[in-house]
Amino acid sequence: MARFTLDSATEFLFGKCVDSLAEDLPYPFNHHNQASQSSPSANATFIKSFTAAQEITAYRMRFGDHWPLGSFWRDELKQHMKVVHGYIEPIVADVLSKKRENVVPVEKDEETLLENLVNMTEGEYSSVSKDDAMLTPSPDPIILRDEIMNLLVAGRDTVSPQGPSLLSGC
Repeated sequence: MARFTLDSATEFLFGKCVDSLAEDLPYPFNHHNQASQSSPSANATFIKSFTAAQEITAYRMRFGDHWPLGSFWRDELKQHMKVVHGYIEPIVADVLSKKRENVVPVEKDEETLLENLVNMTEGEYSSVSKDDAMLTPSPDPIILRDEIMNLLVAGRDTVSPQGPSLLSGC
């Protein structure tokens, strides 16, 4: 169920499905088919990092403001978020470049949530142009990435039969 909700959420948000249902089924570490699994694809790596990031975040929430004491030597969330951001940022950059080139969907109904978010935030955020040092209205890709991440987490956890707090062994 969690794979289906992730596929549905990414298709709706990005217009690009992560195809988590097409990936191999996970086996326990001692299962005899474990060695026969193929190397993980970019989608599988994203799915594993996304899930791990949710689990780590849920674990940290148990400790409130004192969670940094559990990550004193190494921030294990950082490596997973690097993978997640590496997957989402090219999608956001592609939508922003299409917007700059005025490439619009054939029909308004075919517009993804990310494209709609770009259209709705245009002019609200400004960045300095290097060419003429003037303020030009353009959506901030970091804000768009974070908003999409919020919706992706909500989309997966709302429908998923078990939230990240159950997955983390709480």
